[in-house]
Amino acid sequence: MPSIQPLEGLAGFEDDECKALAYQLGLRREIDASEADLSALEKLETRNLRAYGLAKVNQGLTDLKLRVVLNAKKFGNSNKGIEQLAGLDRRVSDLLDKELKLARAEAQRKSRDYQTWALTQLKAVPTFDVLLDVEFAKVASMVDRKNPLSKAHQDAEERAMNELGRIMNVRIAPINQALLDEAVATWYRKVFQDRFDKLSESHKLKVVIAFATTDKRSIEQ
Repeated sequence: MPSIQPLEGLAGFEDDECKALAYQLGLRREIDASEADLSALEKLETRNLRAYGLAKVNQGLTDLKLRVVLNAKKFGNSNKGIEQLAGLDRRVSDLLDKELKLARAEAQRKSRDYQTWALTQLKAVPTFDVLLDVEFAKVASMVDRKNPLSKAHQDAEERAMNELGRIMNVRIAPINQALLDEAVATWYRKVFQDRFDKLSESHKLKVVIAFATTDKRSIEQ
């Protein structure tokens, strides 16, 4: 004949002593289950799942502690169960603190990586004068290069603006200013304003539209 589980064996008894014993056994079973869950979570390598599991176990322990307080007068308390519950509470608290520190460290690393990426993007944007020198070098006539009214000179300026606008759209537009540290944000504004001021009104409008419609890179990317 199969053995009768303790709680099942007490189910038919209605006296206070049996009720108290059933309550204590049920409480111990839930505490043991929480301890088993916690031990499994400590070995779990997936951080997001581990953090979620710890939050669930912590909530369960809070419910158990509340039940113990509310039923103390009616059913009494087991010293062993209380000690076990307190030990689990300390373990969960320590693990949650550890998870919080890991999350902060990860957030700081991602922020530093984003600042480095943004600075790399900004450094890749040449000045208008550098691009203009490249285009002037393509003009065969020295006279045309020196004459701002010559078509060759104006065409060179147009090509330089086109290239500067293209690079700004590719390099600067994806940067999310809201994610920048103050020092990097200051550099962003300096580089953007310097390059933007060298553009004609039509090129400025193209850049503004491009910046408004470009998806910004998130800190998770």
